Formats: sequence, structure tokens, C-alpha cells
Amino acid sequence: MLLADVSETLDKYKIYEIDELRKATDGFDERKVIQGSVYKGCIEGKFYAIKKMKWNAYEELKILQKVNHGNLVRLEGFSIDPEDATCYLVYEFIENGSLHSWLHENKGKLNWKTRLRISTDIANGLQYIHEHTRPQVVHKDIKSSNILLDAKMRAKIANFGLARSGCNAITMHIVGTQGYIAPEYLTDGIVSPKMDVFSFGVILLELLSGREAIDEEGKVLWASAHEIWDCTDEAEKVKKLMEWIDKFLVKESCSVVALTNIMNVAVACVNKDPSKRPSMVDVVYALCKSDDLFYDISGNEFSTSPITARAKPPDFLDLASIGDIFNPDDNLSSIASLFGVTRQSIVDVNGDNPKIFDTVFVPVSKLVKLNQPIQPPGAPNNQTNSGSNQTIVVNSKSDHKGAAVGLGVGMGVSILLLVLVSGVSIYREVDYRKKSKERDFEVINRQENVGNEKMILKQLEQNLLLADVSDTLDKYKIYEIDELRKATDGFDEKSVIYGSVYKGCIDGKFYAIKKMEWNAYEELKILQKVNHGNLVRLEGFSIDPEDATCYLVYEFIENGSLHFWLHKNKRKLNWKARLKISIDIANGLQYFHEHTRPQVVHKDIKSSNILLDANMRAKIANFGLARSGCNAITMHIVGTQGYIAPEYLTDGIASPKMDVFSFGVVLLELLSGREAIDVEGKVLWASAHETWDYIDETEKVKKLMEWIDKFLQTESCSVEALTNMMDVAVACVNKDHSKRPSMVDVVYVLCKSDDPFYDMSGTEFSTSSITSR
Repeated sequence: MLLADVSETLDKYKIYEIDELRKATDGFDERKVIQGSVYKGCIEGKFYAIKKMKWNAYEELKILQKVNHGNLVRLEGFSIDPEDATCYLVYEFIENGSLHSWLHENKGKLNWKTRLRISTDIANGLQYIHEHTRPQVVHKDIKSSNILLDAKMRAKIANFGLARSGCNAITMHIVGTQGYIAPEYLTDGIVSPKMDVFSFGVILLELLSGREAIDEEGKVLWASAHEIWDCTDEAEKVKKLMEWIDKFLVKESCSVVALTNIMNVAVACVNKDPSKRPSMVDVVYALCKSDDLFYDISGNEFSTSPITARAKPPDFLDLASIGDIFNPDDNLSSIASLFGVTRQSIVDVNGDNPKIFDTVFVPVSKLVKLNQPIQPPGAPNNQTNSGSNQTIVVNSKSDHKGAAVGLGVGMGVSILLLVLVSGVSIYREVDYRKKSKERDFEVINRQENVGNEKMILKQLEQNLLLADVSDTLDKYKIYEIDELRKATDGFDEKSVIYGSVYKGCIDGKFYAIKKMEWNAYEELKILQKVNHGNLVRLEGFSIDPEDATCYLVYEFIENGSLHFWLHKNKRKLNWKARLKISIDIANGLQYFHEHTRPQVVHKDIKSSNILLDANMRAKIANFGLARSGCNAITMHIVGTQGYIAPEYLTDGIASPKMDVFSFGVVLLELLSGREAIDVEGKVLWASAHETWDYIDETEKVKKLMEWIDKFLQTESCSVEALTNMMDVAVACVNKDHSKRPSMVDVVYVLCKSDDPFYDMSGTEFSTSSITSR
């Protein structure tokens, strides 16, 4: 396999030397085999699963670089043996092995709670690849041996070797594992997400029964499940189920209702007719409604989640997500050791007395080599700047072409990275914590002169090399600035959607073109790592060579913002639409809080940043303030009045819980039809607490009915459904961030609404087309 085939993965994954992998696995010793052609290897004290590919790895690599979810096994890198062109994929090592081993080989049995959680994890992973990746992904080999369990017994889907992008194809090449293969695939070669649903149903049956997918006599498990569940007498059906399930579960205190609920889901999934199987969206919602649910949001008290550890960045450009990197009491050689850089790579660094223009050299990308210090003309030699808020940028000089310079600005505040490549100057900030204070600072920029040079760099050549965003070049289209000018009639005011976002038409298709008012690096960096149907999709970008202005080109969302529909549009949203919108937003937030690496905090969730597509499905927009990493403290408070969490406003604490607070405000808008802040300056969340802080339940409901949107009072939605959503909203806007729910909690509770738009009470589901939603 040629490296050219996988060039689009070079920036995202580490490329290992083949000798590294040989050493890690003792020369691919048989004793290192985990299963099949997967080896356990140790590199720099950390274990990995190293998979020797038996065929071209291009398809698997292509799919893996597009997905990012906590319930999928993460690819770390790859290697190609130059002798025989064999490709090796290096995955994270999952400690507790396969689900198959735990169900059928391990003496230690899984309890009911663990089995339920595993089933939900798998369902979430499948829902993600079916519903929220573009194009849609079909795994094609879902089975218990391809479900791995981590140290916390959370499930991750592995082995995308047979997976394919796109769906509803027909193939003559039937591959898979007996007992898990969907009938329509086996007989007609039909490839669709519903074949994964079938295989998932078999795993549910394994979890319930403890039996293999196919027994020694060759009988498949799903057939025996139908025999049990096709009984018309309910009492007889339950009796047969209790005889059939894993005897270990019989000893547990799990309810019959919970067991029958999962059996209902499983049998529906293994329906012979693919059109009658549920989608994974249906399945996730049904599993959430289990009587033995392990999330509880009945009140406003929630357990506090610990602050997660920060991950080591792969290179200098990712220092924004790491703390305790700068130690003024020691030499800065420890920084280089993080990246495998020799002591000789560090030039002119004095840790005992750091100066504002000390220079640290570490690898930035494969495009440049950091090798040349620079001091701006006219700049002082010994200026210190402890704790101040300023950023200094110097102009590019022709004699510095080919050099990249790291310039430390301000002790304990930030590091400014200046990259000078082929006459191009691009800068970004890299946050770090001063070790003596357990705080993160985000620099508030103000224009500054260094000698006679101007603040913002303008000296750009026509053949612009975007060193800072090189990892996005393969994933997104780069538009010519003239294309965007033509699309927007020269950025005419009549083309403005809102703010600095223009509507433009390119090749007969509409796009939303956003003119960036500051460095686009952070937004680009985050957007290239996320892929979810409830987030607005970035299509490409452009940079104006005249003034270095960056333009981001997004998909165009037809129905505008939620704010418009709630507060300006005469056409009102009905209850079903509001509930669906709330769950869409919650799913999007859950995705980048729980399933992206590193975690993403949006920091500006509000109804005007929620867009509604042609089907009135919600998508989260505007990641301009978003940051990777969490639980930081910033001195730079940004956001929208009425949506800002109290702890962020007063103490600068940036965490996922600030998004939860803002989401709670959006829920209150959906319920009340009121603005987040009224004309008198009173915030909506405060009035919600006044309404909901009654002890008397009757009075509470009475107040709620007076407070909610009058349009909803004319609908047939139940009081229970309204109070359920109000419970969630008030919990989200709790002043104490530790008592707010996580978005995982929120998604599960919203799914349990009395007015759900998915019904899975029986094994029959409404017929829907095989195509994705």
C-alpha cells in the first residue's frame, strides 16, 4: 500500500517506524497475540493493540479518520513495512478484553446493571455511525468478540475492517460471522444499517441468555428467541423467558419488566424483515426507558463528577489543552522531553530567569523545522510581564523564510507561537498554567506595537502555506476568495444572514459563509475533530490574500435559528417539534462533552446558535468561542447575557457544566416562549426558579401553566410531559454547577418523556425506508 493512499491521515495519526512495532511485540511473537492478527505491544511504557492488516487498509483508515466517539475503539497511528508493504494499525489497548470472553469464557459473570450499560454503550456507538457520520457508516461485523470492555467495563466497538461508508448497496461478496449475519444480506447481498441492527439484536440476546450466537448443533440464537417470544399468551411468554435467560440473572433482583423490555428490543432487532426492524435511534430511546435505568434525575441533586486529567498533546500546537507545562523554577528542557526532542533542540532558554523573548524550539509539524531564534527589532531584552494581558506579534522578514519561531510572552500567562514559513506569518496562542497557581488563563488580546512593527501580520505571499491549519487541508475544500465574492455579490449586505455570516450560492448550492473577526485556528481545530448530525457541518474555508481574513464555509441550514422561531416567527412550534429540538440539542452536546477527545466546551449555547434544517431538526452552530479541554479558569469572559453560567461569570470557570446551564435556558425558552432576558433585564432562569421552588405540588403546577407558552396550552401535551421538561430545565440552571446533571443524564430523561415520538412497546415497528434519517 502506498502512503499516498492514506495521505489524508498523516496529520491526524502518528506514523510509527516498523522497528518500533517489532520491538513492542518481540518481533510479532505468537505469545503477544490477543486474537487473530492483533498483537499486544508496549511502546514507551504504554500498551497498544497492533493489528496486522491482511488486505489494503485504506477503507478502514478512511472510515476511522472520520469518526470520533467514546464508544468506538480509537486508532492511534499506523505503520507500513517497507519490505512487503504490509500495513499495521495501532489502536488504543482495551484492558478487559471482549464481551464474548466475559459472556462465554470468563468465570466472573456480568451483573444486570453492567449488561444494560454495555447494551446502551453499543447502541450509542452504532447510532453515531449510522445517524451522525457523513457519509453514513455500516460496520458489517457487529458481534460480541468485536465489542471490547475498558477498565470501567464500558463498551467500545472494534474492528472496522469490513465497514463501508454509504448504505443500501448490494454486494455479491458476502462476509461476516455465522449467527450474526442478517438474512437479507446472506440471501440478497443487501448492505444497510439494518444489518448492523440485526447483529446488535443477537448481542442483546447473548447478554440476556448467556448463550452463544450459534450453538453446537448449528442452531442460531435469534431463531430460538423468536420461538420463545412468538407465544401469544403473555404469562407463558414470561415463563419461557425466565427459563431461557442466563441463570446468573435469575439470581439477581432485576425486574421482569426490565428483562421483557430488553427482550422486546432484541426480538424487534432480529426481525427477518429489515423494514420492520427499529433504527438505532429507536433502540437507544427504548433502552433508556428501562425500569432499571442507572441514571436518575427525579430531583435537582446530582453527584459531582471529578475533573478529568489532561491528555499529553502530540505536538506543540496542542498545548492549549495541557496544564502545568511551565515551571519557572526549573530549566525548560522538560517541555522538550514531552515531545521526544533532544536537549540541543532548545535554544536560549533560562528557566531561572525567564525573559519575555526566551525562545523554545519543539516540533510543530512535518512542514517546518524549528531552528532559528528571532528577536523583534526595538524590543527590550529583559522585560518581564508576569500576569499581564497582552499578546505581541512580530512581522515576517524575508530572511527568515523556512524558519519557525516559538516566542514566550509573559511569565505565567501564555506562550505565543509564531510560525514563519515561506514568507507566511501565522500566529496562535497556547495556554498553560503557572504551576504555583492551579488556574488556567486565556489571554485577553489587545493591540500592541513591538518597535516599529504592527500588531497583525499582513505580509502574505500569493502561494499561501497554512502551516497552522495543515491538518485540515485534506478534510475540507479550500475555496478561492473570488468564488466567495461571486457567491455573495461581493459580500453585499443583502446577502447577510446575521452578524458576519453571508448566504452564498456556489455551483447551484447554498452555503453559509462566515467572515472571521479573529484567528480561525481554534474553530477549525475543533470542527475537524467532530462529526455529528446535530452539529452544523463545515464544508471548507478560504483566506483573502489581501488582508489575511479567513472565511469559513458551512452547510446552509434552511429554517434559520430557533430564536427566530420562538420569538419572531408568527408560525409557532408545536410540542412535538419542541421536544424533538430539545433532544437534538442534548444529543449534540452529549456528543462533544462525552465522546470527543479532548472534550469540547461550546461556551456560547443559545437559541440563536441553534439552527433548524428542512426537517426542523436542530443543529448546534457557531464554535467561535468553543475550546478543547475542560475545567479551566479564564480571565476572558465571553458569552451572551442571560445564558452565562454564574460560576463562569464570577470566577471564570469554564467546564461542560456551563453548556448544561445554557442548555437549561434554551429549554426554558422552549417551554415559556420568552426571551432569555426580558426588557427589564430580568433573566429567564431566575423567574423559572421562582416558579418551581414551591413545595406544594398543586401550586407548582398551577404556576407552571400560567408561565408556559400560551400556544402550548392549546395543545394536547400532558401536564406530566411539561413538568418533566421543567424538572430537567431547572436542574440544568442550578446555581451550583456540581448539582447540575451531565448531558448524559439529560438525554436519558428527555427520552423518558410521557409524550415520546418513538414507541417501542411491542415488537412491531412502523415501516420506514432503509435509508438513513
